[in-house]
Amino acid sequence: MKVGFRDYKIKLFGMPEIDKQNTHLVGDKLGEGTTLRFDANNLWKNADEAIKYLSNMNANYFAVEEPIDVQDFSGLSKISEMLGKKIILDESFLKRSDFDYLGSSLESWIINLRISKMGGVIRSLEIAEKAKQVGVPIIIGAQVGETSILTRAALTVANTCKDNLVAQEGAYGTHLLSYDLLNPSLMFGAEGVLDVGADKLVLRS
Repeated sequence: MKVGFRDYKIKLFGMPEIDKQNTHLVGDKLGEGTTLRFDANNLWKNADEAIKYLSNMNANYFAVEEPIDVQDFSGLSKISEMLGKKIILDESFLKRSDFDYLGSSLESWIINLRISKMGGVIRSLEIAEKAKQVGVPIIIGAQVGETSILTRAALTVANTCKDNLVAQEGAYGTHLLSYDLLNPSLMFGAEGVLDVGADKLVLRS
């Protein structure tokens, strides 16, 4: 909170004491203009289990990422409908043709668009454009421990689709890495701002 972030993601473990404690650490301090979302990493076997658990979280979150098995769109739709929350698709959305699975309830979805997962900048831009056309917002995701090369690629896509962007992850640079391939390392500062400016990025030898 002290660095001024406006968007927070909490990983769920499926252990109520831990998940509620982590949520309260963030959720109790959320102010105007800040958001909270959960990432469950396919934690539950079915929609009913997910709904029961998430209903007891007592948190002001707006979306949950991958709560059940990959591409169980029927179950995911049920979770969204019963809880009134959006579903973030990560492992369940890998390519352009996956739009066919989203059905008519497009308001239920957010696509986590990771450059590495989509297969590069060009394919990511194609998916971002299609998402905007059909009215599905996106989050620019990131690999844990990615170098500034992938961070820079993600910035290109984020800038192109900023009108349809819910949040952006990544830019940890040497906050996580002991060594980055680029100099200077691209990483966020105060308020989560990443200012590339006019700095020349140099590939380390």
